[in-house]
Amino acid sequence: MTDFLLACNWKLFCSPLQERAMLANLPEPKVPTIIFPSLLSLGSKHPGYQFGAQRMDLIDQGAHTGAIGAYALAELCEWVLLGHSECRARGDNKIAEKAHQARSLGLKVMLCVSSQELDTPNVDAVAYEPLWAIGTGKVATPELIAEAIAGIRSQVSQGTKLLYGGSVTPANIASIAQNADGALVGSASASLEGLQKLFTALTG
Repeated sequence: MTDFLLACNWKLFCSPLQERAMLANLPEPKVPTIIFPSLLSLGSKHPGYQFGAQRMDLIDQGAHTGAIGAYALAELCEWVLLGHSECRARGDNKIAEKAHQARSLGLKVMLCVSSQELDTPNVDAVAYEPLWAIGTGKVATPELIAEAIAGIRSQVSQGTKLLYGGSVTPANIASIAQNADGALVGSASASLEGLQKLFTALTG
């Protein structure tokens, strides 16, 4: 499982001070790992890890108070997460346009979807997250994950990483790894202990 992609969405589980303390003491990654901290903690670097933003606005450089654009994120991180259901619920849209702008400025895009229908196939990774599984403790069956991943794989280019997200924990991530190229993990990844448990579950 050494090529399994572990994507850690820290959301707002931690304060900026807590995040910075964790970022300063990250364990050696056992698999390719992306950390999506809050926007306030972007700009960190750590050997073996990549970093990403949890969201972005579709804007150009200029007078946009409070916004965060791809041109700024490209100086701070490698990835951007687009289309997460929690962002869509707050009116986040124009996902295809955002993906195009982000990639044109050198960012890699991880697209979140809750079905096999994609806003845009031109991304670097897709995370399938059924709405009923996010933060509920319920995880999709191996059969459902395999079916969804196969449906999505037929729409994207070769080399696109296909992840599963939704109540991923150290107890179920090894099973998920049998049917997906990676996992998008929320609260279970938002501590150093949790991160180490995920590595151990994947590599022993």
